[in-house]
Amino acid sequence: MTQTTPILVLDADGVIIDSFPKNHWNETLEADLGIDQIHLSELFFKPHWQSIIRGEKPIEPALTAFFQDYDTDVTIEEFIAYWHRNDANLRHEVIEAALAWKARTGGQLALATNQDQTRAQYLEKELGLGKQFDTIIVSCYIGFAKPEPEYFQKADKLLQRKPNQKVIFLDDTERNIVGAKKHGWNAQQVTDFSHAVETIENLNP
Repeated sequence: MTQTTPILVLDADGVIIDSFPKNHWNETLEADLGIDQIHLSELFFKPHWQSIIRGEKPIEPALTAFFQDYDTDVTIEEFIAYWHRNDANLRHEVIEAALAWKARTGGQLALATNQDQTRAQYLEKELGLGKQFDTIIVSCYIGFAKPEPEYFQKADKLLQRKPNQKVIFLDDTERNIVGAKKHGWNAQQVTDFSHAVETIENLNP
C-alpha cells in the first residue's frame, strides 16, 4: 500500500497572525475613529458575529445598523479597511517553518480559520496567503465554524483527505483542539509563536 503524505493544517489568528484578541487592535478604535470598543462588542460582535462567520448573513448590513445607532462619520468601508490593516501582523517565522515542513515531507499545507468574507478575501489576496497555502478552509464559505463537527467534516472534503491520511492541526484555542481530536485529527494546542515554530520543526514526516 502506498503511504499517503500528511496534511498540516494551521489556524490563522494566534498561530500565523499576531492579532486580536492578543494585541487588541480595537483598543485604538476610539482614539483613531471615535468608536467605543465596548459598544462595538455589545451592538455588533455579540449579536451578529457568529452568524456572519458562518456565512448566514454578510457583514455590511450589521455594520450599517451599528453605525446608524452610533454617532459617527466613519463609513463601513473605512472601518473594515482599518480593521483589516491593523489585524494583519503575519508571523513569517511560523509560515516559513510550515513551508519548510512542506518541502521536507511533500505534504499538503492548509489554513483553517473562522472569518467573515471580507477578511477571508483580505487574508487570501492582500496578505498573499492564497499563494502560500494549498487549501484555505474558511467558516463563512462552508456554513460552519470551528469547533463544530461539520466544520471538520467539510474540511476533510476540501482537503480531499484519503482514508487514514494523517492530518496535523495546530490551533491556539483549546475548544478547537478538542473538536479536531474528536474528528480524528492529530491536533495540538500552541501557546505562542515560538511554540508553533518549534512544534512544526519537530514534526515527523
